[in-house]
Parts: sequence; structure tokens; C-alpha cells
Amino acid sequence: MATRPILFAEHALLRFGGGLGADTWSCGIRLAGSPASSDTAFCEDNIDDAADAVQTWWTAFPQGVSAYFNGLANLAWVKLNAIDSAGRYQDANNTNLVEIQPAIAPSGNASLVAPQLSICLTLRTANKRGLAHVGRIYVPAATGSVTGTGVIPQALCEALAAHTSNFIGDLNGLDNLYAASVVSPHAEAHNPITRVDVGNVLDTQQRRRRQIDETYFGSDV
Repeated sequence: MATRPILFAEHALLRFGGGLGADTWSCGIRLAGSPASSDTAFCEDNIDDAADAVQTWWTAFPQGVSAYFNGLANLAWVKLNAIDSAGRYQDANNTNLVEIQPAIAPSGNASLVAPQLSICLTLRTANKRGLAHVGRIYVPAATGSVTGTGVIPQALCEALAAHTSNFIGDLNGLDNLYAASVVSPHAEAHNPITRVDVGNVLDTQQRRRRQIDETYFGSDV
């Protein structure tokens, strides 16, 4: 079966993450600019403000809503770098990185749970189908507020969706030539994010437990 060639629209990639107990976590949001804009200059000029926006998202919780993020997690770094048409850094020797020391624990009554448990944030665009019509990020989940039926309460989902929508708005405000977007690796397709949805069922990210050494305990029969 024929595969589509890799062809990104050149853009900026915001990545952020940190520790997750003995493991690590990270998420990313892409920002697409106008054809005449300089992705490298955008990243260099806006890395500090982007890091501030990430920290606000990580630490600010609406009053009365329990923590969104796993208490094992912390926010330790933010990167903002220009991406070329092959999906690589445009300048691999010049990484715009903010290291957060000490790393910031999530606010609120965050529960300590298995690192692979996640909440999926669905990033929607105005397009219902086709390339770059939807994206997803997986945040390390706290599960202290999971109901007796095993789902996340509606109020927490709505609050996290609204809080993340505000975060997207902060990113859009960095530069009027750039918008947080879903970017496809094919045909230079990209579309601005117009909505954030949060499902009420926990997801998993198995790679977030790979760095934890597993020890077995058993009993002979």
C-alpha cells in the first residue's frame, strides 16, 4: 500500500514535560504562522512567554475543582523550536529551552496514581474530517475524583476543557501571526484549534511506565 510522503508545513513546536515518579511525561502543541513569518525568530522571541503560559496552565485550578494532574508529575522544562518540512528541528544546535528549577508540582489535591493513566485532551478544528482536522494530547491524570461508575465527573471535564481553552488563547496571543494548530505530517496541512474536548473515561499511555523497573513477587505452587 502506498504511503503519503512526509511533508510538514514549517511551524513552531511547543513541548513541555517533566518527571513522573521514576518515569517522565511530555506533551506538545504546534503553532502555525503565516508564510512570510520566521518560525525561528518567533521561537526565540516568545520562549519565555510560552513558558509562563504553560506554568499558568499547569498550576492554576478553578476554585472548587480537584486537581487534574497526577501528583507524581512535575513540570520541569518547556521548549519552543522551529520545525522543518521533515518534522525535525530547523536548527538542531539552537534549542530554545526553559528549565524550571525547582520543578513545579501540580496544584490541588493531586492523587498519586499509576504513571500510565492519562486524560486525553482532544484538540478540534473547524474541519470535521481530512488532514489536520483533530489532534490529541495526553496529560498525566489524577484519579481522586473518578466516580463509583469509573468515569471522570462532568464538572472536572468541563473545567479542564475550559482551562485548556484559555491556555490555547494565551498561546494565540503570543504573536498575531501564529495560532495554536493541528499540523499534519502530510501535504503541509494545518488548521487552527477551535475547541477543546475532554472525555470522561481515563486513557493510558503505556510508554510512560517503560522507565520504571518492574520487580516480580510470587509463590511456588
